[in-house]
Amino acid sequence: MISDTILLLVLLPALLIAWKDANARWLMMTLLGIQILDMSMYQVAITWVHHYYLWCLALNLLFIIVVLGRKQWAGAAYSCSKLPFFKEVILKYNLTTLECALILMYMCSGVVCALVWIEVQLYSFKIITTPYLYHYVFTAAQSVIHALEVCAVASYITRLRDQLNNGALHGNH
Repeated sequence: MISDTILLLVLLPALLIAWKDANARWLMMTLLGIQILDMSMYQVAITWVHHYYLWCLALNLLFIIVVLGRKQWAGAAYSCSKLPFFKEVILKYNLTTLECALILMYMCSGVVCALVWIEVQLYSFKIITTPYLYHYVFTAAQSVIHALEVCAVASYITRLRDQLNNGALHGNH
């Protein structure tokens, strides 16, 4: 849960820094939205005990779907609202290195969650005696993935800030 809070604390200023770039702003908004959903559902999802790992898997899939479908989501939002921002996102959309890295991280996290869920089920039905992944891998793997996610967002936003500053200095932005 601490890593979720750290990510939130990185995403909030990242959104402000990304504000001038429609593509980056939309990415930060979508990541922030799902992060808020994740944090707000945590107290409920953790009570699902054995099925908490399915929630984590579903959340990873949601992150992947939203990140991969950002242009389509912007198109749907534009169709409903006609806000120029969404049209700009559609026109200027490009798949960023950050998105590719995030998708890879969400896939790795999803695989870990799926394996732990299977292992917990096997343990609860007394098919296995010790859930090794649950005890020794899950928390460490998720912590590393969340730390990498924070670093990736921070790196992306730092480069974006530098590009925006250089573009503004040269009259290109």
